[in-house]
Amino acid sequence: MKIPVNLNEEQTVLDAIPSEPLLNVLRRMGIFSVKCGCQDGFCGNCMVLLNGKPVPSCQIPCGIVRDNSVTTLEFFTNPKKKEAVLNDDKKAKKPSTQKTTDFTEEDFLLYKDIISGFSEAEIHLCGYCNAGKIFTAFYILKNSSRPSASKIMDHIKDLNCCCTDTLSLLNGILKASAIRESREEKNSNVQK
Repeated sequence: MKIPVNLNEEQTVLDAIPSEPLLNVLRRMGIFSVKCGCQDGFCGNCMVLLNGKPVPSCQIPCGIVRDNSVTTLEFFTNPKKKEAVLNDDKKAKKPSTQKTTDFTEEDFLLYKDIISGFSEAEIHLCGYCNAGKIFTAFYILKNSSRPSASKIMDHIKDLNCCCTDTLSLLNGILKASAIRESREEKNSNVQK
């Protein structure tokens, strides 16, 4: 069956059985940031953003993603995607042009803040469970300017990452939040 989807900000058609897990289809398409882990939705290895919310792709039947937006880590690590978003941001500032992407330059900066925060917290990005850690942090920080430790714990307590303990992940997200706050403060001072 043909299933239209916005995959990494490009209109794509998935060729899959509607009940087939999204994880299997993405892997078949050569998207390898999603890994096959527990297949119960807890390890985070197969995490994607579905309409901006982190979900385990092993638990999502392909039929559900029809006409929705799916984002993988490949989107954030592709320099061409970043350039396209930056160009789209510039076009959107003109009254006659509409944006064609849901992501902004700020999203790429937030991704960079997360990577920096994880580095400061000495979180190893092993390559296996990166999607779970990064997309959970991204969702938390995108939806809260200053998340509390308890709010972060609510989101990460069930994430069963193979190389990072919960306390270290909490610390990494708090550091990423502080880095973002510092960056935004510097930008506001420059604009004054």
